Order: sequence, then C-alpha cells, then structure tokens
Amino acid sequence: MVGTSYFLMGKLYLRQKMFSDAFECLKKATEYNLNYKRVQLYLDFTEGVIHLIKRKIKKGIQILSDLIEIL
Repeated sequence: MVGTSYFLMGKLYLRQKMFSDAFECLKKATEYNLNYKRVQLYLDFTEGVIHLIKRKIKKGIQILSDLIEIL
C-alpha cells in the first residue's frame, strides 16, 4: 500500500515536471516491493530526463532510446 502511494506521488510530480522528486518517489516505490512494469517504465523515463538535465547527453539518450525500444 505504501509503494502504491509513492507511485501515485511520483506520477503527480511528473505532471508538474519535478523530475528529481518524481525519481525519488518512484525509487521508494520499488524499495517497497512494488514490482509493476509501469513503475519501472516511469523510473527509466525519469532517470533519462534527469541525465539530460545534468547534460549527460549520451547516457540520457541511451536510456530513453532503450525505453522506446521496449515500448
């Protein structure tokens, strides 16, 4: 139940474009054994965007490209 709450909070942070807060909430959701495929997709997307923000372009593009291949 706690993991689901963190997941929903992470989704809300993503809508507000607060990527670092969303990443932390989604990471905590996985720590509480919330193993939905959707949580991992959101986590990968958020991690890719954070890498782009930090100007780690190659790593960010690689993560997002892998995510596109999965979808």
